[in-house]
Amino acid sequence: MKKNIILSILFCLTIFTGAIASNGGSEPLTKVIRKSVNYPSFAKEDQLHGLVLVEFEVDENGVISVNRINSSDESLGSHVKQVLEGIELNDMNAVGTHFAKFHFKYVALK
Repeated sequence: MKKNIILSILFCLTIFTGAIASNGGSEPLTKVIRKSVNYPSFAKEDQLHGLVLVEFEVDENGVISVNRINSSDESLGSHVKQVLEGIELNDMNAVGTHFAKFHFKYVALK
């Protein structure tokens, strides 16, 4: 009898920052980042898990620059950096320095 394996992937995002409010109908910073940064396919294939801590800056043009990154897995850290630096925001309330914690965890349930 074959065992059925259900794969589930847990991804958590915590943003440590001041109040982020929507400006003129734009999405708040946390919501945009939560939609953009996901569990990458290479991590699913390799069943990777890890923690990525990021300090990033949002400039007055809505461009994100990663200042510092600390990751338990280099490939997950590179993924987060690449995604964050590809985001452009319309929320002027997001301008400034922010800190985020990304927890990637692969869980296989039987």
